[in-house]
Amino acid sequence: MDKKENRTFKYYFKILLFLSLSILFLGLALVFVFKSFSVDGMSSKTYKETLHTDYKIYLKDNEFYDEDFATDSAVPTSSIDYINFDYNYIFSSGQFLDFDYKYAVVGTLNIRDMDGNELLNKEYVLDDVKQARDINTNTFGISGDFDLDYDFYANILDDFSSNYAVNVVGNLEISMQLENSVNDDNQAIIKDKSIKKLGVVPITHGVAKISVADDENIGNLYNERSINNHTMFVLGVVFGLLFVVAIGVAIGLLINKNKKLTKHDRIVEKLLISYDRLIVETRSLLNFNEFHIIKLDEFKELLDVRDNLNLPITYSLIKEHEISYFYIRKDNDLYLYSVNN
Repeated sequence: MDKKENRTFKYYFKILLFLSLSILFLGLALVFVFKSFSVDGMSSKTYKETLHTDYKIYLKDNEFYDEDFATDSAVPTSSIDYINFDYNYIFSSGQFLDFDYKYAVVGTLNIRDMDGNELLNKEYVLDDVKQARDINTNTFGISGDFDLDYDFYANILDDFSSNYAVNVVGNLEISMQLENSVNDDNQAIIKDKSIKKLGVVPITHGVAKISVADDENIGNLYNERSINNHTMFVLGVVFGLLFVVAIGVAIGLLINKNKKLTKHDRIVEKLLISYDRLIVETRSLLNFNEFHIIKLDEFKELLDVRDNLNLPITYSLIKEHEISYFYIRKDNDLYLYSVNN
């Protein structure tokens, strides 16, 4: 391998080396970081949530209704004493797990003007916070009931309308605020805060149409990944930094080469690559004054001379990035093609 080949080989070998190292470091970083996290393999398991809400409207003493309660909301709101709500929430999965949960039922009173602009949004506790834990089971359930004093919220609506001299309508949105942690071998695979809508009670004069929830939801159990092996995580970070350094060096080599190349360099590099087997590189400078110099305008003319004389083409760098000579020497004649900027 001659000098020009050796120089080109070393340059591209460096780039290839650092690119290879960057791929290696990236792979090791991903492996170590991934293995540093605890993985439970639970993501393929599904769970199901069901929520059912029912209600009974208990009536004030009156001479019109035979019973003291109604299961249909189509009754005058002025006849309502209170409303009893009954709710039932079930979480089930094919996996036996540990469940920690805390919940409360709240009502959010929303008062709006006749154009729909919100004027008040206030939350009231309807069923106090409760907390429970179930161990090694595939199902946990929440059930309860509470009484809603309809007149309490109707009076708030009337007082608001009277105090601010505006016609308003209102809704009481009832929901369960649920915090649950689903664990497998003391590892949390679900940790969630959610709001489950139970129903909506219109607060109005006239007839109110109450709506309640009857929902079902299916989802996937997932792993809340946490660092389990800090040593492997640190190694992953170190290899990640080494990847950044290696890829940076490789890119730097490419950028620096392109920045340094002059017009002269590009022409010479192209000739050396294209006619590698025909050119011999030398660092020894001739005394050109001793020769009869025949200057050639194109490199292909030098190729013709080479074919006719069957002599090698010699390459000599005269001035870095600026001047190079390609020539053929025959006795006292020197056929010269020069490359400069």
